[in-house]
This record gives sequence, C-alpha cells and structure tokens, in this order.
Amino acid sequence: DLHPRWDYLQLLKLVGPDGHQGAHLEMAGRITGTVRLGDQRYDIDCFGHRDRSWGSRDWTTLRAVRWWSIVFGPDLAIQMTAHGHANRQHGTLGYMVRDGVPHIMTECAISVTLDYDGIGVQSGHCDFTLETGETFSFDHVRSNGVVLDVKNYRAVESIGTVTMNGRVAMSNIEVHNNALGGLEPPAFV
Repeated sequence: DLHPRWDYLQLLKLVGPDGHQGAHLEMAGRITGTVRLGDQRYDIDCFGHRDRSWGSRDWTTLRAVRWWSIVFGPDLAIQMTAHGHANRQHGTLGYMVRDGVPHIMTECAISVTLDYDGIGVQSGHCDFTLETGETFSFDHVRSNGVVLDVKNYRAVESIGTVTMNGRVAMSNIEVHNNALGGLEPPAFV
C-alpha cells in the first residue's frame, strides 16, 4: 500500500446511501508479479488502486456512477465519485492523498464521453477543489477497458492515463448507467 487504508465514509464524514450498509476501504498501491496468458508471460510492475466493501449492498438502488481513481505514485493518489440512487440521493465527493496526508474535495465535477455503444468510455474530464482551496483539472486518455458485471451492477472500466506537470498517472474510470438495464425510468428526469 502507498498510503494507509482509508475508511472511505469515515474519511469523507458520510453515511452510506440507502441499501449500502457496512464499510468501504480505499487504497493506492504498487502491483508486481507475472501474468501468464497461454504461452505468454508478462512481468507486471505498476501502480494501481483498489477498494473493498463489506456488509449489505443493494446494487439495484444505483442509477448512475462515475468512480475515478488516479495514482501518480507513492506521493500522490486521487479518488473521486459522482453517484445517483433510485431514491434521488446523489452527489460528488472525493479526496487526494498527497505525501501521506488526505485532503477532502469540497467541489468535484466529473464528465465522460461515451462511445457509440452507449457504455464504452472514450474520455473523461474532472475539475475539483480541495479543502485547501487548490483547484485541479484532469483529462483521462483511454488505453483499454473491461465490462464489469457483479450482482446486478453493470459498469465499464476505462483504463488509461492522466498527465499533470509532465507526470503520467494510472487512471481508471468506472461508468455505470441505470443499473436496472432500462427496466425502470431514469431517476433524474
């Protein structure tokens, strides 16, 4: 781990949304090892981000999610989320861990451009302000992606990079739209 494992809700002083009880940890880290695909071996040495939740989760309450992690290295990691739920709970939130110190976002705006299929992420953009008053802006450049399907929660992960002051970071945007696959009307219309 590059920084301590943060209890996400506690760090951001939040109560979990309806249908999501339990806890949720976030952390950036370094990933090393070897992946074998058939006869090919690939050595891995990179930065990444992971989260872990436990407790009751009702994934059908989610209507939209933009979950974005950015890891520059041991000195700088960022995580932000924009979300909407069936009961109309919604908002944006996030944090930056810089030199081991977490800084909470007071404002955060995330936008994504979707592919013609309506789910593949072509690009992403975020603007955010920290509690220190500092402002930041990032653009996600897609390298690849994967479809995620877990317990009636379907999303697309767009793996790519962002650049800040000449530094390149691992960037992962998870996008989820209308968890019930269009069986119910959008919650925000």
